[in-house]
Amino acid sequence: MESGVVVIGGGFAGIAAATKLAEAGIRVTLVEQKSFLGGRAYSIRDRLSGDRIDNGQHLLMGCYHETFALLRRLGTDRGVRLQSTLEITYRGPDGWNDKLKCPSLPGPFHLLAGLLRMDSIGVKETLALLRFGTALRFPRITEKAKTVSALCRRLKQPTTLTDLMWNPITLSALNEHPDDADAALLITVLRQGFMGNAGNSRMGLPVISLSDLHGEHVTRFLQERGGRVLFHSRVNQFHVDKNAINAVELTTGESIPCDACITAVPEPNLRELLKRSGLVDRIPLPSLGASPILSVYLWYERPFSHDQICCLLGTHYEWILHRSNFMKPGEHKHYCVCLLASAAHGQQKMSRQALIRAAIEDVRTTYPQTRSLAPLSACVFWEPRATFSATPQNVRNRPGHMTSLQNLFLAGDWTDTGLPATIEGATLSGHRCADFTIVYG
Repeated sequence: MESGVVVIGGGFAGIAAATKLAEAGIRVTLVEQKSFLGGRAYSIRDRLSGDRIDNGQHLLMGCYHETFALLRRLGTDRGVRLQSTLEITYRGPDGWNDKLKCPSLPGPFHLLAGLLRMDSIGVKETLALLRFGTALRFPRITEKAKTVSALCRRLKQPTTLTDLMWNPITLSALNEHPDDADAALLITVLRQGFMGNAGNSRMGLPVISLSDLHGEHVTRFLQERGGRVLFHSRVNQFHVDKNAINAVELTTGESIPCDACITAVPEPNLRELLKRSGLVDRIPLPSLGASPILSVYLWYERPFSHDQICCLLGTHYEWILHRSNFMKPGEHKHYCVCLLASAAHGQQKMSRQALIRAAIEDVRTTYPQTRSLAPLSACVFWEPRATFSATPQNVRNRPGHMTSLQNLFLAGDWTDTGLPATIEGATLSGHRCADFTIVYG
């Protein structure tokens, strides 16, 4: 490829595409309108604590094979720490708690053994688990259920099991309420994360900021291979000759010749770019809606739990991630936790102080030992368009990576990856588009 490839958008999808192409010896220009890479997964330095924190703590899993391949390419894979085996603490009001701790067994027997050890799992729940697990292996049993709630009803799942397992997984992985979330997408998550190799189900967090996982590593990786990153740059339109893009024009007027182009921007941004290029009829895009995610960080003077990942029941937030407990002594100054609420439509009109008060209340009701503790500081992140809305209709309407133009490819967690809108889905889309570009571009 004489002119090289232009990748538009520096989130995980764009980074994955650009670095895989560069690794294959193709010259890449990565165009990013912000002053930093990461897209909707970026980091800031909290003014009061001094910590580098992400715009919402991202949970990674052992089944994120594409993501870890990207991090190994950049040499930053050790910046993520996974559990040795799947372990989730469950907590509710008044100090109620239970724990899922899976033994070192082959999957999925590790999960079944861990669930059977839980106090909340009785005979009824055990039979329902076996029924659900069997159904995952036979698509004919599950295909008639369109939403997660319908799937749970069809498989006669008791409320206890739905509250402990299916609802939390749906909210965190699909970022949609079980009444609206696509059942087939949840089944994919369960098969990949919990039904195969036991290592796939391990959960973990980045112990460095997301920006430190990629950032300057991407810029250096591309530059060392003849590529470049253009920050503060916005694409105005495509130049098309016959059935292919031959150049990308920036808003500055600069025209970048290219042999192929990969877009890795959100669906509304791409739609506007196609309109400006006169291509909206040739490349129609569906409207996939949006679902928000709310994150609240709290810092305390001292540790109050050995938990790492905690699922909350009967509270305002669904998860508490104990960020400091994934770190080694000396890697943090104060004890930091992050509370998450997915598909957080009900919190949209709440003030920042009300969101913080709700987070503190959840900590105090689920960890009674903190009732006399006040956090040192707090930080709120609200992402109104964190993911597309994973309803059955929207999942069906996700566009593929190839377009009617022979050298234009679509990446992004909202494209038809077969996965939810996660870091893994975004990375997979970028890698696929890089492969398509090499073959067809």
